[in-house]
Amino acid sequence: KMGFKEKLHAGLGKKKKLSKEEVFESVFWFKLILALIYGIVAGLMQWTGFLVILIFVAGIFLASFLYYSKVLEVEDESYTQELWMEAFPNSIALFLLSWILVYTFTQQKQSILSPNNQQAGQLINLILL
Repeated sequence: KMGFKEKLHAGLGKKKKLSKEEVFESVFWFKLILALIYGIVAGLMQWTGFLVILIFVAGIFLASFLYYSKVLEVEDESYTQELWMEAFPNSIALFLLSWILVYTFTQQKQSILSPNNQQAGQLINLILL
């Protein structure tokens, strides 16, 4: 069993040869981290629409292909198709969750801090008093 440090080095391609299980684990976590980052960025940038989802799907497939072919140096074609789908449902769910939460939070924060929002001002005065 590999520890966290060994897994990190293996995921960054610093280990010579990875087992099939280690490759799948590295791709799994890579896709989740990428989905979280992209979801947070999309929410902060206030991006909306179906195009954002399409760009995410294309980006996650392209980035994972580059990750396992260039960084992990996987040359075995027998399980390449499995790597395409590894963690895809999880990553799209995490992307959508983080995108929606960050977008909603930033929208709420903007509307509360808006000078035209009397209800928010009354609520803030009530809380502070």
